[in-house]
Amino acid sequence: MIIQVLGIKRGEVDGNKYASLYMTSDTPEYTRDVVGLSVMKVPCEYDLLDRINVHDVPGQFNADVALVSAAGGKAGLKVLNLTSMKPKA
Repeated sequence: MIIQVLGIKRGEVDGNKYASLYMTSDTPEYTRDVVGLSVMKVPCEYDLLDRINVHDVPGQFNADVALVSAAGGKAGLKVLNLTSMKPKA
């Protein structure tokens, strides 16, 4: 899936490591409730920051994702890996 990554944040609380990716999605059309870009927070692999070129962020990426169990028994996405779509110099 192709996504626009704004940033990635990771941390550790009481020995539990976590990481989140912030991405945007174009709003398909103007509605009374949303205009412009929708910003979404998606969990990602903790070591993702170590595996990407941080200078490509923000930017467009091809994301490898998996379906995971989320709150309330809902399905959610988790980003496993990112491949930059910037042309190689």
